[in-house]
Parts: sequence; structure tokens; C-alpha cells
Amino acid sequence: MVYGFSHYWFWLFAIFVIGVTNGLLTRQTEKHRLISPWLIWFGLAFGVGLALAPLDALSGRAGLWLETGLASFASFIAGAGAGVFARRGSLREHRDWALGLVPCLLLWCVGNIFAAPRIEADLKRSVEAAVKNADGDPKNVLVDGRDVLLPNSVPNRAALVREISKVDGVRRVTGTDWVFSEGAQMGPVAENGSTESGEQHEPVEQPDRIETTPGPSGGTARTEAEHGNVQHAPSRRQETADKTGAAGAGVTEVGKPAVDKAKAARTLLAELPPTGALDIATCQSALDAELVLQEIAFRGRGVAIHRAAANALDRIAALLLRCPGAKVRIAVRAGKTRDEEGDLVLSQRRAERLAQYLIVEGVPSERLTVADFGSKNTTALKEMKGAAGSGRVEFILR
Repeated sequence: MVYGFSHYWFWLFAIFVIGVTNGLLTRQTEKHRLISPWLIWFGLAFGVGLALAPLDALSGRAGLWLETGLASFASFIAGAGAGVFARRGSLREHRDWALGLVPCLLLWCVGNIFAAPRIEADLKRSVEAAVKNADGDPKNVLVDGRDVLLPNSVPNRAALVREISKVDGVRRVTGTDWVFSEGAQMGPVAENGSTESGEQHEPVEQPDRIETTPGPSGGTARTEAEHGNVQHAPSRRQETADKTGAAGAGVTEVGKPAVDKAKAARTLLAELPPTGALDIATCQSALDAELVLQEIAFRGRGVAIHRAAANALDRIAALLLRCPGAKVRIAVRAGKTRDEEGDLVLSQRRAERLAQYLIVEGVPSERLTVADFGSKNTTALKEMKGAAGSGRVEFILR
């Protein structure tokens, strides 16, 4: 709280002055009782706030507002008491002090509106410097009030937490499944099983692969066999959806109302066994149904995973863990802009980020591959282009 006072002192001083003014000018004594009802209720609220503050019951800006609210009320009462003693009055003359609470409340609100962003900005600079000193990515932290959010997936998280906790003013460091940085967290997972950071995973068998050629974006552009994975996967999704009746993304009957798709998806998921392993066909249908109920979307041209997408991916990860024998191919359909090559690279980066998230959720990395879209991969270009499929996420089991 001391750190907050250093940024909030002006507003606390103004509230103290209002309290002194009340103590000097109001002289109406409470005749029927020692303490006025308003003071009893505010005193109880102050006591509850004092109990909640050290327990971190409120996080982020809500916790900061609680701290400044407690400090504001204490400043007001202290100022009123100082005003009474300055004129040698009695503390029982507090009945009309309640009038001073109105301007104090306004000052508390205005003070937080102006001071809270400055507190967060100051803390963010200090926290980012600490993260840099620990060889971390400063974009991976988010300051909310006096709390710091740090993704659970960042490398060397324990060391970063220790460094951040040393920063003056930080109340606590909280883990989150959100990803704030647009850069790689664990290194993107490629179809050959390796990551950008150099870490090798067990390669996934690719029986249909016949040729690998250099790609323009520093990766590789792969040519599939005549009946390769890109050709097979969509038809497999179509066949699975037809068998189960699920309305998966991109494989439902043309013109079918969206409400029917959602209803079919909810019915399918409700009929799944609560526990136990699932066969590939059932798991594929369940994945398609999840994508109908909650679309996985990215903002703008970014690759970060946000709250709604994270909730859907948590459920998808749980389904994938129930079909341990299946390999998973992740694809994100390209956007439709004039920069065709850039759209395909963005699609691949987004698929890599989805794979990273699923690995953090416990899905073995050797089960995951991501679609690779180089400019020479004409099969992939035909498959992933088009406004109708723009930005659509697909999880294809095999």
C-alpha cells in the first residue's frame, strides 16, 4: 500500500483537508447515542476491507481501488478528528461529518481514474526491466493494478517470478493460460517434429511425403503425394460428420440454419461418455462440434491466444487426451488480402501457436503437426485459400 500512496498522495491530502474542514465547521453532537449510524456502517465496511486486503480477495484494479478506498476513509476520519481537536471540541460532534463523505467519494473515484493508469505504467516499466535482466520476454507480462500476470507457458517461469516479486510495488504474480506476446513461447512445432528454438521432438510418420523444397519464408514448402494428407483430411472430416450428424465447421449442409448446427453440436457433446477413451471418428465429431459452439478466432493480424479461444482450446485438449492413438493436424485457413504469401505464413504461425497451447495443456508434441503453406505448395494454396474459409481453424485426426 505504501507504493500506492506515493502515487495517490495528492488525492489523500485533498480528502484529509475535507475531513479537517468538517471537524472545524460541524458541531452537532449525537444526543441519543455515542456513535451515529452512518459511522457504524462505514466502520464495519472499513473493517471488512481491512480483512480482505491482506487476503488478496480482490485482484487487479479492483484490489487497487480497495486499498485506496481504505486509505481515503482513514484520511477523512483522521482529518475530521484533527479539525475537532484544533477547535477543542468533542468527537461526539460527528453527526454531520457524513456530508463530507460525498466530495471524498468523488475525489476517490477521480483519483483512481487518473492515478491507477500511472501506477500500472510505472510498475510495467519496472517489471519489464526485471524480466529483461532475467533473459525473459518483457512482452509476456501484463500489469493489472499492482498484480502481474505471467503466462504459465513461458520458459524459466520460476526465475521470472522471483525477479518480478522483487520489484517495489508488485503485490503478487499470477499465472494465466493467456499468451500476451506475439513471439514464440516454446518454439513453433513444425511437421518434422522440431521447434524454432532447436528442441527436437519425435518425428511424426509421414508415409505420403515424396518431396521437400525450400520455402520463401525461411521454412520449407512441401509437395504432397497425389493422395496425400491435404487431400485426405477434408474428406475424412466430411465422412465423420456425415456419420455422426455433427455440424462441423465447413462440412455442414449448405443453407442449414446456424441454430440447428449449434443444437446438433450440443446434442452430440451431451451424448459423449463422461470418461474413457474415444475412437477417432467420435473424437473428430466432438472436435468439430466444439468449433461450432466456440469459434477460435485471432485478432487482426496477430497470433496471440485470447480468453475465448483459450476456453475452447482447453476443451479441445481434454478431448484429444481421450483419443491417445490419434495424430492431430492443425490448420488455419488463410485470410484473403493482396499479400497472398503473407496470409499463408500467418496461417502457419497461428497453427504453430495453437500447437504450443495444446502442448502446455498436456497433449504430447509428437502427436501434433501443423500445416505448412509455402508459395510452391500449390495443393495447400488451393485448399487454404478462399473467403469462405478465411481464418477458420481445423483439427484433423488421422
